[in-house]
Amino acid sequence: MKVSKTSSWEFNPVKEPDYDNALVLIDTSYFDKKNRLIKSVNYNRKLKEPYIEKYVYSKNKYTYQRIGTARDTIITFKYTKLQKEIDKRNLDYRFSSEDNYKYKIEYY
Repeated sequence: MKVSKTSSWEFNPVKEPDYDNALVLIDTSYFDKKNRLIKSVNYNRKLKEPYIEKYVYSKNKYTYQRIGTARDTIITFKYTKLQKEIDKRNLDYRFSSEDNYKYKIEYY
């Protein structure tokens, strides 16, 4: 589980932050044993209820579901050949293991 809290003034930018008038966003993310995101709870103090994103993984696809917004959605994505290869080899594609893999990252 990972929790992040952010103060934002994106709709009314300010030079000096006033934390009493900030939009506070709190996101809680849940991960499975393979470090895949399985659930995200997003809270905004201007809304009464949080909105939730759920992910369900299977062998050939995963399903994304959004709950609690005006645009509740369920979408299914089929894995690409590259994603299937990454999963088959258990590669650490989250770039968190420098001991096992070397990464070359190019910025554009």
